[in-house]
Amino acid sequence: MKKAMESFPLWVARPKEPSPGTLAVGWVCSAVPEEILIAAGVVPQRLYGYEARGEESEAVLPTTFCAYAHGVLQAALRGEFVSLAAVILVNSCDAMRRLADVWERHVTAPPVYRMDFPFRFSSAAEDYWVGVLKKLLAFLEDLTKRRVTDRDLRKAIALMNETRRRVWALDQWRAKSTCGMSGKVYAQWLVKAFVEDKATFLAQTESVLQHRDTTCGRAGKGGLISLPAGKTLLSEEEASLRVFPSVLGAGSGTINNSHDELESECPKGPRVVLGGCAAELQHLADIMETKCGAHVVADTLCTGTRHFDTLVPETEDPLRAIAWRYLHRAPCARRIDGSDFVDHIRRRVAQTQADGVVFATLKFCDMVRWRLHGLAEAMAQENIPFLHVERDGSAASWGQMETRVQAFVEVIGKRRCAGKSAKDA
Repeated sequence: MKKAMESFPLWVARPKEPSPGTLAVGWVCSAVPEEILIAAGVVPQRLYGYEARGEESEAVLPTTFCAYAHGVLQAALRGEFVSLAAVILVNSCDAMRRLADVWERHVTAPPVYRMDFPFRFSSAAEDYWVGVLKKLLAFLEDLTKRRVTDRDLRKAIALMNETRRRVWALDQWRAKSTCGMSGKVYAQWLVKAFVEDKATFLAQTESVLQHRDTTCGRAGKGGLISLPAGKTLLSEEEASLRVFPSVLGAGSGTINNSHDELESECPKGPRVVLGGCAAELQHLADIMETKCGAHVVADTLCTGTRHFDTLVPETEDPLRAIAWRYLHRAPCARRIDGSDFVDHIRRRVAQTQADGVVFATLKFCDMVRWRLHGLAEAMAQENIPFLHVERDGSAASWGQMETRVQAFVEVIGKRRCAGKSAKDA
């Protein structure tokens, strides 16, 4: 597995050594509230891109669990996470529960912290979830030896809300048909939002969005953004705020890469929405655009844009507001009522005028796979071309996926050309 990781450096965003006097905490599931980690003074780092199998993990974790669970465990057994003060795992599926069990028995450092997350959304579920978050706060206070105040939580909420606005500004740029951003470059920015300091991300995106306005003109109405229909917590006045001036004093910052490198030419191929389970978005977007000729204009991944999709309301009770947001954001496939999971994908297709949907899953990800039948039916009813592809974490499965996506992109490309010809006739 180590060789596999070294062969695909973009797959893995290895945790960075925290600065002296700072603790970093790793997390896996998108249900982990970053606001609480930030309020506690720790640096949240998503364990991103660990999709592989190895002898060590398969010796202690069933082989019928997905490659992501195996990849995270394999890395932990090899000591890749020793710089972290803790890792938070959520009981989101059986693989994650068993991963926590094995971690407690076989991984010396860092320690693992378990969290529950409700399967349904109700007032009772919200009360339970608030209780879970209070326990997480107590754990972090014990870890950092400092008390977390409501003021700390409000500052963290403001930071994360601004981060979400920036992600959606980049997302809308990606969806533009002219002077847009490639899905691959967008994914590079998204990984920065996941694994780097949020203030640094805000400073960097401020620069690149200003550069966009200089070279491409403002995106949308006066360069303004709003969150997707049905998912905004903003008033009309708030939704019309400019997003690129930093309201948090993040500083001017510098872009790690040049603007030319981060703004590769917008792909001209068929427009595709990428869905599925937890996945390394950079590698997926690279394959679909560079090798298959598509333009990834949107995604519905928990390791992608969906993690940033809903704002936390800035109310008197910040902890309950955080709880509310994580229960009401765009839904995961594990939700008992899966209708909105399908509707969210349908909305993203409509918003971006996409030509089709590629739904990429990991083998043994049963939580997502059991939604496939209903999703495929819904796409057929809407006459939206739909392709499901599965991989098992091996290099061979990526090659097989590439072949199928190439054929799908060719088909929807011909369909799009036929539609344009009929419209022009």
